[in-house]
Amino acid sequence: SRGLATVEAKVTFTPDKISILSKPCNINGRQVSCFQSRICFSATFRPKATVGPIAITYNLTLDADMDSSRVSSRGLFSQNNERFLQRDIQIYTRDVCDHHQVYVQEAPDFMNSIGLRIDIGLQNADANPVLDVFALNSWEFAVPFSKDCGSDEVCVGDLVLNVQQGIVGPRSSSTMVSFKNRRLSFDVLVTNRKENAYNTRVIATFSKNLFYASITPPSDGTEVKCTSIRETQVLSCQVAYPALRKDQQVNFGISFDFNLKELRNEALVNFEAKSDSREEKPADNKVDISIPVQYDSEIILTRESNIHFYVVDQKSKAKTTVNNYNDIGPVFNFTLKVSTVNFPVSLAFLTVSLPVTTKGGNPLLYVTGVSTEPGGDVSCEANSLLDPLHISRKPFPSSFSLENFRGTKELDCKTAACNSMKCVFKDMGIKSDYFVNITTRIWNGTFASSTFQSIKLTVSAEIETSQPELLVITNKRLPVEITITKPGEMGEVPIGVIVGSVLGGLLLLAATVLLLWKLGFFKSKYEQLRKNAEAEGGKRGTAADRGMTMRKHAKDTQQQQTEPKPETIY
Repeated sequence: SRGLATVEAKVTFTPDKISILSKPCNINGRQVSCFQSRICFSATFRPKATVGPIAITYNLTLDADMDSSRVSSRGLFSQNNERFLQRDIQIYTRDVCDHHQVYVQEAPDFMNSIGLRIDIGLQNADANPVLDVFALNSWEFAVPFSKDCGSDEVCVGDLVLNVQQGIVGPRSSSTMVSFKNRRLSFDVLVTNRKENAYNTRVIATFSKNLFYASITPPSDGTEVKCTSIRETQVLSCQVAYPALRKDQQVNFGISFDFNLKELRNEALVNFEAKSDSREEKPADNKVDISIPVQYDSEIILTRESNIHFYVVDQKSKAKTTVNNYNDIGPVFNFTLKVSTVNFPVSLAFLTVSLPVTTKGGNPLLYVTGVSTEPGGDVSCEANSLLDPLHISRKPFPSSFSLENFRGTKELDCKTAACNSMKCVFKDMGIKSDYFVNITTRIWNGTFASSTFQSIKLTVSAEIETSQPELLVITNKRLPVEITITKPGEMGEVPIGVIVGSVLGGLLLLAATVLLLWKLGFFKSKYEQLRKNAEAEGGKRGTAADRGMTMRKHAKDTQQQQTEPKPETIY
């Protein structure tokens, strides 16, 4: 008894393609891409005498088709900022149209069209006419995106990814991580050499000893957004949304922090550049980085001793029988303190090496006690070092041989025989102190019987972790020194000093002669001697001339006397 209506729906979009590079609409203060949808309904009735109208309700759903819908829609209606819209309408045989504006929100997919699904139903089930149950009551339409990639609308991009580790200070073979230096930074450069690369993103997959920390945005204002899912150790950075255009470059920084609860000997970060466009050369889209890592345990080893100097009394003589510790010599006690700062350490070892005998077999240090302060899990293996001669229980006959220490500056494990003990530190918490106290005696007889003026007696302490290649101690060695002197002991003059003195005297003499020569001392003496010689030669020449004259005169006189006188003729 009621008429039937067959409804037809038509949709047109303006513009017919969505340009995500153009954002003409202002929605809640933001410029976004948008389009208008014109939805028109018309109906045919049976019997023909039925002219309508038919009252229906239509439902609009964005980003949906006949089978499914996206979890989140890329488009929303401007009227309600929702992906769903419901309206009532009266349909006649001619077109009846509604207009609805849709804006596009930021989304990772701009390659596939945005769908629009329409579902209709009667406003009143008892109304006349009713919908034909054999006719369509749902439709789907779609509006594509304009990709600006030529007439074929197929975008072919060529992304090139370059990643460099940001280094502060000199580059070393491995990265030293500490509580104050646990930042790992990278400079990322993404370049597109071909057509628009839509939804460009950089994916970074990193090892469990890293946390994502922050990004340094591009200096030119290009937008880069990063999101991290800690459970998957993946970081996704959206670059130059919505598209990285041809020949565009984006440079930004990514920073990670080291997870100090997850220690590994290397940090791994795998970078990959992706987009929704077709990639021409995928080989240059990946960069894998492996960085050797060491961790600074921040363990600090310090010492404190009861004495730093000891003077040997020349009058004291070496005792041949040692009845108690006092007969050995003075007390030398020292405490080693192991401190942590901001780094928990599960296991560490402290090795203490003590010089116990000289190369000549004379004793040096005698260990009488080792203790650790309560409050920490510290244990020391020192039974073999403690009172090895049992002096605390019975007398010990001692003897000392004469040794010359004048050529030795220090008695340590290089110049004397050492015994070592090892202490184990477990579960060291942050900002905690642990102590090892060692009590010894210095064998006075050895130094009283030896020849020297001053010498150092050195105990060596060294600490390391259970993983020394991974968990590093910066200053792991520490000497504990005491200076022993013997007043009144005659010192030898080294041969080097004698040779040096002779050479120094010769050099001083040569320098003096050179200085006198430059001042003209030798030249003036030479001139004086030459003048004296010339003067002496002149005197000798005058006397000779006079002698010759006198001899000539005498000769002439004699000649005159011997010549016959001429006769006078009258």
